[in-house]
This record gives sequence, C-alpha cells and structure tokens, in this order.
Amino acid sequence: MNKKSILFLVILGVIILTLSGCDTNSVSDVEKDDLEGDYFVKGTNQIGLSYTGTLEITKKDNSYKVAWDLGEEKYTGIGILEGNVFTVDWGQEHPVIYNIQENGTLEGTWANGVGTETLVPFK
Repeated sequence: MNKKSILFLVILGVIILTLSGCDTNSVSDVEKDDLEGDYFVKGTNQIGLSYTGTLEITKKDNSYKVAWDLGEEKYTGIGILEGNVFTVDWGQEHPVIYNIQENGTLEGTWANGVGTETLVPFK
C-alpha cells in the first residue's frame, strides 16, 4: 500500500466518524499545537513482546516530525493530525494510528492493529 492509499484511508475514516456523529474534536485538554513535546513510550510488538522508550514530536508546517528512541532501536516518521486522530507514516507498510485521549495520552496501534503503543507526555 502506498502513501497516497494510506492517506486516503485515514481521511475516509475521519469522514465516516464525522458522518456517524462521532466528535473528532472532543479532546478538551489537548490543543493541536500541544502534541509537540516528549513522551514516554510503552508498547507491545507483533509477537507480544513489550518495549519501552521515549518519543519526541516536533511540529513542522502542517505535519509533525516523530522520533522514537527505544534504546538500540530508533525510528522516525511524519505525522498528520485530523481531529483527535494522529497518524504517523514511519516507512512501514502500515502507519501508527493514535487516538488522543482527554488527558493527553495517545493510544495507538501499528502493524495493521497487531502492535500497540501508548504515549504518555512528560509532565
């Protein structure tokens, strides 16, 4: 699946949520520009192994640069924010798709929903 297809699917999902009556802008404690910053990362990979690390989000024009530091493993990606859904293309077949929670935590899935990841902002 190419980047245009992924972007199309993300936009289609947001449209469906909007038309179904879900409020994609319901995050009260987090403003769009507040995504910038450092986060603790806790996740589970495709085979069920847990991992931890840190992540930095930096706003760049209409997108965000995302950098994971998971010890020996480091990854980067570009994120797009649509309402309370933050989608990050990190060069793999499937993007990471986070839902922003009211407390500022991001709950996400990757590897087509098999991997999970939680981002907790540094306070």
